[in-house]
Amino acid sequence: MPIIEFSSVITNDASSPLQMRCASRQFTLIIDEPVAYGGEDSGVNPIEALLASIGACKGIVAKSFARLHRINLKNIRIEMKGEIDPDGYMGKNKHVKIGLSRISTHYFI
Repeated sequence: MPIIEFSSVITNDASSPLQMRCASRQFTLIIDEPVAYGGEDSGVNPIEALLASIGACKGIVAKSFARLHRINLKNIRIEMKGEIDPDGYMGKNKHVKIGLSRISTHYFI
């Protein structure tokens, strides 16, 4: 099977401090930060978008696997959680890891 390439173009909104517009095919997703972190809370934050993307991927894989093996999987709910210490990326503590320190997944079938 040939390699498939996906793409997204991310641009900032000059009128907003942190809002980013992400365009893929005919779809647009707004990513921002909550007010407490300098944004305007006009969309999910990057961590929430990442968790949603990983969770959706896991759900699609589970549904595809079930279909392939003729398993009657009617409903699936996936809860993703990610832990991050914002002091790292905000420059408040140079000893704190920047980025997610833990991601957990809970499946409900």
